[in-house]
Amino acid sequence: HSDTGRWFGILMEVPEKFFGRRELTLTMKCPPDLQPLLLEKYAGLVYKAYHMNKTHWITVRLSAERQLLEQLIRLSYDITDKRSKTK
Repeated sequence: HSDTGRWFGILMEVPEKFFGRRELTLTMKCPPDLQPLLLEKYAGLVYKAYHMNKTHWITVRLSAERQLLEQLIRLSYDITDKRSKTK
């Protein structure tokens, strides 16, 4: 967010040891209570964050469905918005 400097997503390449090959991923903020559901429902696509706080961030492979990516980006954006009541 340009007004607060808060990150809501990070596009990064993870090293080979994480997925067995270098891969571009999106790491986003996620409510801790939602994380277990996402990890189970989207196993192989959603992971505890690479290189971030694993309680509050998730890493998503870009091979995930566009709708899922868009929903998670919006959620992360809303969580980190200074006007948001959920932080």
